[in-house]
Amino acid sequence: MDVNVILELLNDSQVQEKIKSIIIGNKNDSKRFVSNQNSTSNVEVDNDCLVRENQILKKESEEMQGFIKKLKALLLGKDNEITDNISKIEMLESKIYSLQHLVKEKELEIVRLNGEVKSVNDLLATSENKHERTDEKLEWYRENFSEDIKVQDVYSEFSEQTKSSLSGIFKDSSPKGLISCGIQDKNIGNLWDYAKNEVVNGTNPDIAGVVKLFDLLFSRFIIAYPMYEIQPVKLGDEFDTQQHVRHNSSCNMSGIIDAVLLHGYLNTKTNKVIKPSIVRI
Repeated sequence: MDVNVILELLNDSQVQEKIKSIIIGNKNDSKRFVSNQNSTSNVEVDNDCLVRENQILKKESEEMQGFIKKLKALLLGKDNEITDNISKIEMLESKIYSLQHLVKEKELEIVRLNGEVKSVNDLLATSENKHERTDEKLEWYRENFSEDIKVQDVYSEFSEQTKSSLSGIFKDSSPKGLISCGIQDKNIGNLWDYAKNEVVNGTNPDIAGVVKLFDLLFSRFIIAYPMYEIQPVKLGDEFDTQQHVRHNSSCNMSGIIDAVLLHGYLNTKTNKVIKPSIVRI
């Protein structure tokens, strides 16, 4: 055993007290031994006491050494645990710093995205305003020129033969040209005459379109000439030779009108029938 350790232990107050108690106990044992064994010399008694004391001290020293080792091991374990905890804390602090840095980056990204969202919203608002203005313009054009567009659409569906037949009435096939030609007094009459001939003959596949074209142009014609109006004839009316023209597909020479194939028109001021309606009875 290391002598220095023993010396350190001997300097400990608890160890010294323990040794004293052992020595005192051993002295008492020696006195009893002397009284019982008068033949034993004082030198032998002292030697035995020292041997026992040495053994006791050795045992106590070994116990103390074991205690010290356990204490050192415990302290070493605590030191390792503290070191590990410090390392964990440092790692956590590093992660926290990284997360804080990431949070700042995300906050900046959010600010940037909010700016983009605002720009997009502003652009959408501007686009919506433009769209509303466009819708308003379209509505205005629709209200003012929808009939003109319909006239163009109807005319564009005609065959080349029909267009050629109408070339004397319509010098210009654009919407503006069709309207300007169609609303003239002479031309509207000529268009009705052409429609009548086609209705009577019944061979032109564009008959329905020609009748529709007349109706569209006449609605514009009466704006410029309000004294004219479409003849108010309807199904169920009695056939009148002064007001109507009987179509050759009629089953009867007179009677109730069961179809109006082409409306005529009259002068409201004179109540004169300008063009009689073509009907079937």
